[in-house]
Amino acid sequence: MRAVHARRVRFRNPLVRVRDTKAAARAAYIGGFLLFVTGSTGAVAVVKLGYRLVMFVSPGAAEVLTPLFLIVGLAAALGGLTVVVAGYVLTRHRGTGKALLWLGSGVGLVTFLAHCVVITLAGRDILTDILASAVTAQGMAVLVVLYAQLRA
Repeated sequence: MRAVHARRVRFRNPLVRVRDTKAAARAAYIGGFLLFVTGSTGAVAVVKLGYRLVMFVSPGAAEVLTPLFLIVGLAAALGGLTVVVAGYVLTRHRGTGKALLWLGSGVGLVTFLAHCVVITLAGRDILTDILASAVTAQGMAVLVVLYAQLRA
């Protein structure tokens, strides 16, 4: 006679975030399209700064890494198209997709929080500034891409 085992019921911890890569991919498609239409670029300045830093520290390594910086810089310059590609990549490789989202949009959670600090230091209201920028296509694209990054 077989022993009957009680089936364990697992409860989901409400404090643990559930990743929804399909919703993040859909948001990336929408945000990437809006970024493409507005013509905005990604984190090109950060890529240039990284290249100059490597050149300053080790000029020999900069010569070897130049093709890599060119490819990454091109992905950042494409902006919205990179975010659309990131939406597809999110469904396959979450880490690479999130990196492409950041690179193509130039926006991440840290960047967004830094922007909020600058707004506060300037004496403006954060909510008013965010709502004022959200009515533009580029501002809405940034918020949608930020949602995609947080959801992935």
